[in-house]
Amino acid sequence: MKIFFTSNLLLSKESMLESRGFDTVEEMNEAIITNWNTKVSSDDIVYHLGNFAWDPLVAETALSRLNGTINFLVGEWDAALFEIIDRYPQHIILKDQIFYIDSFDLALSYWPMLDWPGKRDGVIHLFGGHKYKTIVNKKEIKVNVNCDNWDLTPVELESIKGMVELFTKK
Repeated sequence: MKIFFTSNLLLSKESMLESRGFDTVEEMNEAIITNWNTKVSSDDIVYHLGNFAWDPLVAETALSRLNGTINFLVGEWDAALFEIIDRYPQHIILKDQIFYIDSFDLALSYWPMLDWPGKRDGVIHLFGGHKYKTIVNKKEIKVNVNCDNWDLTPVELESIKGMVELFTKK
């Protein structure tokens, strides 16, 4: 079992086409689902940090096809997710908007945080906010897992930890 992180798939959102290099939402959605399933297997866990899909039909179609168990933090455009999530009990919406995974020294949120417990002790902050292009902030150990920063694919925890280790070596 592997653990992955991503955000801002924004499936079916037409305004994402140009920046992602697609002509149609169907083409974009299919590429994102294919990329996901190439990396994530059925026994993996994915934390999605906001903005999954633009409409309920696309959200439901995607959830029926995506590998892994998905834990969702809610972003600003996740209304569609609330309409269909009850039909997919293997996937859950996390109630807290800041979620800690103590066993991995991680603090998760949709928005980037200025401070979090363990920040000075090496706890890594993963966030998904779409307006922030920073992948790693060396001073604060923050990583933006927005799918646009990772070739429209989820990023594995081990890759994040390896990257952070490289950037924080003195």
